[in-house]
Amino acid sequence: MRILHLEDDSSCATLVRAIVANGDSPVEVDRAKDRQSFVAALQGVQYDAILSDYHLPDIDAREALKIVRQMAPDTPFIVVTGSVGEEMALELLWEGAREIVLKNRLDRLGTAVARLRTEVEAKREHRRIEEALRKSEIYFRALIDNSLDIISVLDLDGLVRFQSQSIDRILGYGTTELVGRSAFELVHPDDRARVTSVFGRLVQAPGTVEIADFRVLHKNGSYITLESQGIRLDDPGVGGVLVNSRDVSEHKRTEGALRDSESRFRAIYEGSNDAVMLLTEKGFFDCNRRTLEMFGVGRKSDFEGMHPADVSPRLQPDGRDSRSAAQERIETAFSRGHHRFEWMHRRQNGEDFPAEVLLSAHELAGERVLQATVRDITDRKKTEEELRRAHAETEQILSSISSILIGVDRDDRVSLWNATSVSTFGLQPDRVIGRPLGECPVRWDWTAILACISSCRRDGRPSRHDEIRYTRSDGKEGFLAITVNPINSPEGVYLGFLLLGADITERRILESQLVQALKLESIGLLAAGIAHEINTPTQYVGDNTRFLRDAFSDLLKVQASFGQLLEGCRAGSVTPGQIADVDAALERADIGYLTEEIPKAIQQSLEGLERVTRIVRAMKDFAHPGTGEKTPVDINKAIDSTATVARNEWKYVADLVTDFAPALPPVPCLPGELNQVFLNVIINAAHAIAAARGDESAPKGLITIQTMRDGDWVEIRVSDTGTGIPEAIRSRVFDPFFTTKGIGKGTGQGLSVSHDVVVKKHGGTIAFETEVGKGTTFIIRLPLEVEDHET
Repeated sequence: MRILHLEDDSSCATLVRAIVANGDSPVEVDRAKDRQSFVAALQGVQYDAILSDYHLPDIDAREALKIVRQMAPDTPFIVVTGSVGEEMALELLWEGAREIVLKNRLDRLGTAVARLRTEVEAKREHRRIEEALRKSEIYFRALIDNSLDIISVLDLDGLVRFQSQSIDRILGYGTTELVGRSAFELVHPDDRARVTSVFGRLVQAPGTVEIADFRVLHKNGSYITLESQGIRLDDPGVGGVLVNSRDVSEHKRTEGALRDSESRFRAIYEGSNDAVMLLTEKGFFDCNRRTLEMFGVGRKSDFEGMHPADVSPRLQPDGRDSRSAAQERIETAFSRGHHRFEWMHRRQNGEDFPAEVLLSAHELAGERVLQATVRDITDRKKTEEELRRAHAETEQILSSISSILIGVDRDDRVSLWNATSVSTFGLQPDRVIGRPLGECPVRWDWTAILACISSCRRDGRPSRHDEIRYTRSDGKEGFLAITVNPINSPEGVYLGFLLLGADITERRILESQLVQALKLESIGLLAAGIAHEINTPTQYVGDNTRFLRDAFSDLLKVQASFGQLLEGCRAGSVTPGQIADVDAALERADIGYLTEEIPKAIQQSLEGLERVTRIVRAMKDFAHPGTGEKTPVDINKAIDSTATVARNEWKYVADLVTDFAPALPPVPCLPGELNQVFLNVIINAAHAIAAARGDESAPKGLITIQTMRDGDWVEIRVSDTGTGIPEAIRSRVFDPFFTTKGIGKGTGQGLSVSHDVVVKKHGGTIAFETEVGKGTTFIIRLPLEVEDHET
């Protein structure tokens, strides 16, 4: 507690400081000696109370009180003076002074400060409750905005009053586009009567819950099937029907939807000035204007001579008689110097209201006077009840959410840790709540998590990472999909963030297995063609090898004849027969033919072996499962290897031309999965050209593969002269299991998996340009820089 004391007498100031500081709780007292230092102190510090001498050389207590009412109007003001007349004392009290303490009775000052300390603590507790309620509303608002379901509020006539942001994602409408319109307009005509009947039952039976499935018109003209749960809101502050709708035409989930039972409830605590009454042992004799307003009384004279119990119901909530209970509290205040309690009062119109009362005993002009400070706490009681209800409901909702939900405040301390977080990380709330997030023993990839949080704070928008490595509670490795959502107050002040996540380990394993299965399937389908590609060069290598064997045999015979001739030359007796034998051997061997053909056979054999080596190397590069981590890859080489593996699929229907950028930098990627994407696109191009040719007599088509750099991206274009893609099916090209090929020729997974690999695993894009009858170009764009997270 901090107090400012306006006093020019040093000895008096020292004595007051000693009296005020003599208590259970620490009290800091600052001193101002004159008007200038008094104003400067008020400008720099927010004090809990002001003590002022009645008269100083350049300022008196009345002027000081006026300054306080201008600069710190809610700060209690106590006059500490040597003497004061009754008229001046009443005037000071009327103008807002809390108490008047005589310097010869400074023992009462400690009592006054104790009362102030109690009041300050009550104010701080009140502010804490208000802040807790405000945070609860913000957290609840964040849950609504991030809900996957449509949350709507309809009035009792079925008109839309509110819709959450999911209306755009599920039905294509803006959040305010349908406000004021009848919700039944969008219901399918065949379902409208049933939905209207269900709504009627809800309106007639507050508190009941109805669940129904029905079709709703999407903004694009199609119908979406929703499962909706409705409940009639019986709260007069909200009213209407709360509807929670989810798209069950695609998801078919059974999770319970978040209910927006009090989505926009607000805790409004209207502070008011206190009612101050002065009482003697005979009854009331004076009061301020707020007292008249609070009790609905027109004139002060209406209070004269009244007992405190006369403005209270006959019985208090505890069953005690108001008159005897009030008298007991008055005696307690006179004996202790002060007394604080809660009391039920009654206004002039007969309305009862709860109040917090502080009775402070004084002696004024030789008469015992009791100052009663009365504060209407009706709003506070309602706020406390709403807060308890909101906390209970919020706890119930959070405990039912199946996703990881972690709340972190502006100081980076964990404020929310739901049941799913407990089961996922094996940490109970008492081990993390209130601790800095970075000190919590969560075994996950902290580098990726902190980067995601940093991005959320920097950009002020949700930040997402789809593959966070972590250690499960059973010790096994797993993966999480995490979204970090900023939490701001309505004024835009940063309050922390909400981390939502889900374990995607099983899904990631299945995706990896699917990609590898498709790759093995592709290898199996290409096996015959690859065998044929290897068999052709192997065949002419074998033929050339047999030719070289026969030629070598003939050359050995020529060598033998020359050997005999050489021996005759050495002996000096070369016979005509030996020369004839050499001529015959040369003629049989056909040396001129061998001299011309042997180099060709050797060159052809080397080329055949190189061709086989290239095919085997390409097959090895394509089929390798990879490490699961992104590595720099020569995209030109990867495409060339894939085209080689798929050669038998396209060489009979098309020529393949490459136009590779020569200085293309390595691209960080998953090589095995990206090779599968290139294979899918090349084979699709070959099949499209084959369909366009119709029969083998038609001219071959053309497949063109280009690579280029575009800023921080690498772009791959695969063009064909095939049939093109009809407009009716263009929107479904990347859908799982969609195919236009016959049975046994396609599973409909190729382009779907390609889209997933390029977009989700590499942060790239895949699109196409097409014209029916002329062909299609698939455009794949890959980033040159690896991002730790996606936003």
